[in-house]
Amino acid sequence: MANNKRGYTSQSLHEPRTRVSSSHTTKKVTHKSLNIAKYITLSIIPLAAIVTIIAVIFSLILKPENIVKKDFESVSKDYYENYIYHNLIENISDQTRFEQKLEKYTIYGFSHITLHQLSLFNDGHYSNHLNTVLKYCNKDATYINIFPSQPFDKNDYHIDYHYACTF
Repeated sequence: MANNKRGYTSQSLHEPRTRVSSSHTTKKVTHKSLNIAKYITLSIIPLAAIVTIIAVIFSLILKPENIVKKDFESVSKDYYENYIYHNLIENISDQTRFEQKLEKYTIYGFSHITLHQLSLFNDGHYSNHLNTVLKYCNKDATYINIFPSQPFDKNDYHIDYHYACTF
């Protein structure tokens, strides 16, 4: 081992440094404070990464667009299943006539159902649920089209959403 200008021997970074004195005895100097700082630094970096990932996930979940879409889709689904479908079943008892009636709507869908109409649905029960949607979207230009599909059960349909929103 060769001595450098300050009297330290050159060794690998993982071994404690030793100082060579004039009498050629060696004394080990450990740097516990450097080891603690290294461990703290190494633990802060993953913690910061985890916090950043959580913040990004929450910002994506809580974006107004996501909330608007979720609320609008939920009310739209309920509107078809519990209002349109339910009323058609009650009014048309004959299964063949019921299917013929829904068959008319498979291509063009039901007429536009606006956000304003959805907010009045069920005696305004959903108006509070749609507050976020109404805050960002035009109540007359935001609408849905519902298309029933065979075999015309309660869940046999798809909805086209048309948003006129500013985020």
